[in-house]
Amino acid sequence: MDGAAACLELARVPEKAATIGMSAACAVAGFVWIAGGASASPGLLDPRGGTHFLFSRPPLTRAQTAAQYFGSMPRNTGVMAPVGLSPEIVYLAGKRFVALPFDPELLDRFVNEYRIAYLMTSNEYLQRYNNPTANRYTSRDVTDYIVRHPEKYEPVQIQKESYAAFYQEQEFAIFRVK
Repeated sequence: MDGAAACLELARVPEKAATIGMSAACAVAGFVWIAGGASASPGLLDPRGGTHFLFSRPPLTRAQTAAQYFGSMPRNTGVMAPVGLSPEIVYLAGKRFVALPFDPELLDRFVNEYRIAYLMTSNEYLQRYNNPTANRYTSRDVTDYIVRHPEKYEPVQIQKESYAAFYQEQEFAIFRVK
């Protein structure tokens, strides 16, 4: 038993040394990362950026240029946008936004009920799924309805936006309710 206990004691010494070595390496890597300064072009695989690396990156919000269309309008201007785009456009434009209904048959009623003046969507919502239920709940059906009825919804601006990373180029369309 004494021999086995001695072997176990010897095995613990390298474990302690490895733990101390790994801790020191992590501390050095953290210091090098923070001292590295902000990256010229931030990317997913280049996470340097100073002491506040996550928050020092430029914000990436879709529909930035499209939101400028609403800038001079009164704050209570009613606008509808797809569910997936509504939070970003509300943040940027500061207007009264309502999400598009899932059912295209409800659109006209909601436009009247909520006093909507503009509808906004993007080419992302024109791409169809093979599943009709997915098309309905991702605003594909209602976007298709808006585009197919120019007599009700007049296109007033189409704005292309390119992004540095993560998102594909998109076209945002703004429609005026007639």
